[in-house]
Amino acid sequence: MKSSVWTKFAVGFLAAFYPVAAQADAITAEDLQVEAEIPNNGTNMAFGHNALWVASGFSVLRIDPSDNSVQEVALKGASQKQRRLLIGPKSVWIADVGANTLFRIDSKTGETLLAFPAEMSSSSGSIAVGADSVWVVTAENFERMLSRFDAITGAVQAQIDLPEIGFGTAFAGGHVWVSSGRKDEIYRVDPDNDMLVQTIATGSSPRLMVDAAGSLWVHTIGDGAVQRIDSETGEIVATIDADLPLGAGEIVARENGVSLSTPYQLQFLSIDASTNSVVMRVTGRQGAEDHAAGAGSLWLGGSKIRRVVPPQ
Repeated sequence: MKSSVWTKFAVGFLAAFYPVAAQADAITAEDLQVEAEIPNNGTNMAFGHNALWVASGFSVLRIDPSDNSVQEVALKGASQKQRRLLIGPKSVWIADVGANTLFRIDSKTGETLLAFPAEMSSSSGSIAVGADSVWVVTAENFERMLSRFDAITGAVQAQIDLPEIGFGTAFAGGHVWVSSGRKDEIYRVDPDNDMLVQTIATGSSPRLMVDAAGSLWVHTIGDGAVQRIDSETGEIVATIDADLPLGAGEIVARENGVSLSTPYQLQFLSIDASTNSVVMRVTGRQGAEDHAAGAGSLWLGGSKIRRVVPPQ
């Protein structure tokens, strides 16, 4: 791979406080070196606890990166309608909308440690884990409710009314964050008192969010951008014009920033947190329906899972 793919840009001290345009040389998906192809559907995946985890219908797949072997973990009573899979402390979480159930899986044994009811409507979106709790936008009041459950017992601890329909949920900077694309807002909730403490205006249609490099990052799917938010203050410190196709996409934390993939023509890009700029872009006829990073590889999802060598 050409080293220019990872070219970084000196944007100066003020880069974190002003919009930064996407800048990167692009390579095609055909140039990627494929290490392995795993013939399993990978449209809901995450890497954690030394494995790639993939929600697959009535099961969760655990893929061992040492030999690419696949272990199937059955979810009793599961459906095929699920929110984004979440890696938590010593656990993997699945929010199964069709079954109205939250599953907690032991990351070492694959055993289902906990399964408890949570009424959900939309399969889009994500859940969050933090402050010894799991946080989920539930169906009450037309998905205007953030519900807090004990991460060990599944007991309801609190329910917080939201100003508008919630979508993505994340835990960052000791707070819970909920995106609402309907009003172009993000809500910050204090877990110490279960109160909504801040409303932040964002770009168009904020969707999924992730905690990375000491910040909260949000993909605004209505304008193809990424916004970086100070997770202590709620201040938007950078807006990166990532030149993404408008619509759905996945955002994932990386060691030095975040990466995004879309199911459209643009397949994958990476943003460096030190410069708030796009430093790698992969294009192709088809996008990646999901992606993950781990064990020195990129994992691209779709009708099959491709393990590829990251560009150098």
